[in-house]
Amino acid sequence: MPDLLRNLFNRTHPQSTNFRQNVLRYNYAFQFVSLEAKLRQLPRGRAPPVYTIQGKVYHHLSDINVNDPVQRYGPVYFLTPEEALHHRQQNANNDLLPQTIELIEDLLRNVNPYAQAYMHLRHRYDLEVETIERLQADAVRLRLDAPPLRMPLVTLELLQVRGANNRQFDLPVIPEVAAVYNSNIDHPPVPGLKVYVRNEPSRFKSISQESE
Repeated sequence: MPDLLRNLFNRTHPQSTNFRQNVLRYNYAFQFVSLEAKLRQLPRGRAPPVYTIQGKVYHHLSDINVNDPVQRYGPVYFLTPEEALHHRQQNANNDLLPQTIELIEDLLRNVNPYAQAYMHLRHRYDLEVETIERLQADAVRLRLDAPPLRMPLVTLELLQVRGANNRQFDLPVIPEVAAVYNSNIDHPPVPGLKVYVRNEPSRFKSISQESE
């Protein structure tokens, strides 16, 4: 476990109290996918609240809509750290400390390969935008007809790492957990563990389901 998280849990960090009181909200603020399940609350006693899950558990992944004023889940890692802080506070409420969010954000962007994959996706997207803007500016400067440029469909494909049990996903043992590339915008999106950068409403897709 990283030292930051260990210290937050072990009450040896100045922000431990707030972190421990709101640990579920912090977890929600940084999760990559959404969870869908039918929950049933058990009778409450003196123990902490407990829920059971009936049926199947679904995990959903979302594309990135660059025009969406509110980003959630994985797409937040596509944003800059400053933008991400604003969205995480909006999504999780104001009980979370901005200083703690910034520390966890910095940690995940440095050690989590999935967060780094979204950062690579942002870099590729920005590069494509800059290329199109530069070519258009060159055409204006040289008094040429602007070339018919179209923004490619920048794509993040997450690689599946299966364990010996075919229904189990293992933790990645190599840093290559995703690939970033341009898709043909004229072809329909291919289903699978792919995240597309769009300028239209994003869609959630199911990436896994597990039985009770």
